Order: sequence, then C-alpha cells, then structure tokens
Amino acid sequence: MKDATSKSKSTRGPVAVTLTREHANILLMMLDIMLKADPDNEDAVKLKRKIITHGRTYNSKGDDRVVIYFYEQEASALIALMIYYIGATDEPQEDYFFSIGKKV
Repeated sequence: MKDATSKSKSTRGPVAVTLTREHANILLMMLDIMLKADPDNEDAVKLKRKIITHGRTYNSKGDDRVVIYFYEQEASALIALMIYYIGATDEPQEDYFFSIGKKV
C-alpha cells in the first residue's frame, strides 16, 4: 500500500475542492509558512501556484468561495503537507491507529 506521499499516476480525473474564503486564506497561509521554512519544498511551491493560478472565485448566497480541481497526486501531496504542518505545531492527543477501519 502506498502512503500519502507516493507518486502514482491517477486513473481518475480531478476532484473539485470548494473552500470558503477563510479556509482558502488559511491554506495559502500554511503553504507560505512552509515555504518560509523550506523555500525549496517543490510540493508547496506547486500547490500554492496551482491554487492561485487555477482556483476560481465565486459568490454563493453572499459567501465568497474558491473552487480548485486537484488530481489524486496533488491531493495526496496537499494532505501530506497539512499533516507535516500540524505535526510540527501540535502532537496528537490520542493514538487513533487501532480505531481505523472500525465502525464508529
């Protein structure tokens, strides 16, 4: 089984991710912080560029939103970066490993 950082070709098309304005700003802020710590982080550079270049803004019922289409590899890289970021700022309060795959 491949982990979140593996580089496999996707057999599916892109998936739309819709973010509120606040969540888009938080995501880009996280990428900025990571790039300040490691300017050569290729995944962070590519993802920030993709969000800014290919994200589309719109307003839905008075709420500003952003939609961006990610391929499987990009989504995996983004999840891995978020895990690294959160892991660097906080430690898990619980070990969820043995709960995975069980009904909640």
